[in-house]
Amino acid sequence: MEDLCYEAKKLAWDLGAKIYDDGSKCIVYMHGRIFEFSEIKKAIKFLEFVKEEVEKHGKN
Repeated sequence: MEDLCYEAKKLAWDLGAKIYDDGSKCIVYMHGRIFEFSEIKKAIKFLEFVKEEVEKHGKN
């Protein structure tokens, strides 16, 4: 579980986001938007997707 928390925090930091996990839900605050997830794995998947899109569009 600690590995997932570390990975989520690192991804959030890379994207300029903040992540909060209270055990029952995970909240990502990014650029004025709030995204709520039922588990940290879903938040990580979302953050990975966003990071890929940022990198893809940043190269063009």
